[in-house]
Amino acid sequence: MTIFSRLLPLMAVVGCASSTVIELSPTELLRVSCSSMDGGKTCFGYGELYADGRSDACGRVPNGPEFALQMTYEISGNTLCETVVKTSHSAVMPIGQKLCGIYTERRDNALVYRFTDDPTDKVRISYDAVRSDKWCQHLIDAL
Repeated sequence: MTIFSRLLPLMAVVGCASSTVIELSPTELLRVSCSSMDGGKTCFGYGELYADGRSDACGRVPNGPEFALQMTYEISGNTLCETVVKTSHSAVMPIGQKLCGIYTERRDNALVYRFTDDPTDKVRISYDAVRSDKWCQHLIDAL
């Protein structure tokens, strides 16, 4: 896994939690979400899933470059898998790279998940966001 695979749509590591699985409606994942180091107050990356099976992500890797991705996705139960189809950094996040997250908890303003290759006690949070805050959309549009 590359550094970008740890920062995609929704990606702040915050501690440990149970490996409980929740039931999610696929429409709960059709949203704009953000990655944050401060509980969602400020965001370094954004992700968005669309009803037609497309998704995208953009932002700035903490202490690193800006990035943009266009992807396709599949949802099965509480697992979301995304596959990169366009990228701003092919050497770091190549076309064809597949990322899967298992969603374990629903919060008022966020969903909790872990990547399928994370330890089972790893916690990542994707905070709810709005499209107008997605400052990096121009990077996706340029792909």
